[in-house]
Amino acid sequence: MNPEQTLSIVIVVKENSVAMTLADQLRQNDLNTLICNEADHALGFVIAKRASLILLDDELPGNDCQRLIQTLQEQKDTTPIVLMTSDPSTAATFGSSINAYKKPVNHTDLIALIKSTLSSVKSRKIASRRKRAPLLIEPFRFCGGDIDPQRMEVTFPLGHVEKIGRKELGIIAYLRDNPDTVITRETLIKAIWGEDANTESRSLDQYIVKVRNLYKRHGLELIPFRTVHSVGYIYDTN
Repeated sequence: MNPEQTLSIVIVVKENSVAMTLADQLRQNDLNTLICNEADHALGFVIAKRASLILLDDELPGNDCQRLIQTLQEQKDTTPIVLMTSDPSTAATFGSSINAYKKPVNHTDLIALIKSTLSSVKSRKIASRRKRAPLLIEPFRFCGGDIDPQRMEVTFPLGHVEKIGRKELGIIAYLRDNPDTVITRETLIKAIWGEDANTESRSLDQYIVKVRNLYKRHGLELIPFRTVHSVGYIYDTN
């Protein structure tokens, strides 16, 4: 299943009837939802990378609201939070990452805030993608292949030319710029996919296989590009 298809707004409120009403309003505006009644349940969805935003009521039993926010902050989770509260100033105690919505709830206004928050997050992700793993302008040589970043092509020794994808090109460029250094999986994933990337994803492995197969088709083995067991990779030029 594609993670992008499972992302939802996680609704965390005490009263199930209130949650159902909120979910219905959000779905009418083409927003997927998941309903929780306690902090631990919501945290599970966030850990599973299924939350695009958390809609959180400050009237959860005990200190569940505060505990959920603090747990996510301690884990450096960047999932946006909209906090429904009678006193918006309380949101400031958690830092600037919390968007406060003053109760009582007006569904039109709340949905507008949610959409604005999601749009802002999307814009930051796009900006992050533009900043990361910049492609080199000048052609360069890597393990027997001549890489042309502008044309996104690799020319092999017998003159055969193949197109190369942006992710594969990003991996090669990062290795080329960081030779003789052990690069952790997390570092390489964030360099290619961005700081907010899921470092548990196996997508990196799939693209590395594509790079290896590309060279193998033309009789070249990526011997300098080695896996460092349980750590990451190294482009060993020695």
